[in-house]
Amino acid sequence: MKRTIHTARAYAMALALATTISMMSCQTQDNSDEPALKDGQEQTIITAQSADITRAVVFFPEEELVDIVNYVLNTDYDAISGETKLSWDLLADEKDMAQIFSEINFRLAVNIPWVEQENIETFGDLVNYVKKHFNGSYNNPDIIFSKVQRIISEQSNISISQIYLHSNLKRDLGMDSLDVFETAMAIEEEFAIEIPDEYIERIKIVEDYILYLRHR
Repeated sequence: MKRTIHTARAYAMALALATTISMMSCQTQDNSDEPALKDGQEQTIITAQSADITRAVVFFPEEELVDIVNYVLNTDYDAISGETKLSWDLLADEKDMAQIFSEINFRLAVNIPWVEQENIETFGDLVNYVKKHFNGSYNNPDIIFSKVQRIISEQSNISISQIYLHSNLKRDLGMDSLDVFETAMAIEEEFAIEIPDEYIERIKIVEDYILYLRHR
């Protein structure tokens, strides 16, 4: 019964989407490469006071921690030096730091006690603490991507090796509107969540599914 309801919902939404696309096709150039959320925006090298911000390659969990800092502070750093002082160089106040610690707990399942929070002054301090206590499993974006890859492969009969983070669902993977909705519903069941229909309508690349899962 649940599958029947899902299919009906998918057909209805796909039909509505197809009608909208038909009406807009002659008005604007195809923007199919744009993700539903911010993606690929221009990256800039920023030096804040004494901070040494570079484009050096960072590895997980450093990469995830950079993303968390950017998310909380609304910044756009590619990498952050270990010597960068969170409060002085990045201008993170007490509320920002509390949100950073909370986001780390949510994404990485690493709880930083208050007594330890007081000792974290630089980005390097943060990295070292998380590295020491991170178990490598909770809400790991690599694990999420792997599950989404599998679901898309099952829905579209495409090899997992051909599914990349920035693969365009229609152009690269040959999926139609119905496939996109069916995949969203399979993801809902896998992760026990609900993806709003209006968000599904804007999904264009594989990463759009993942962005919703990580920031829901």
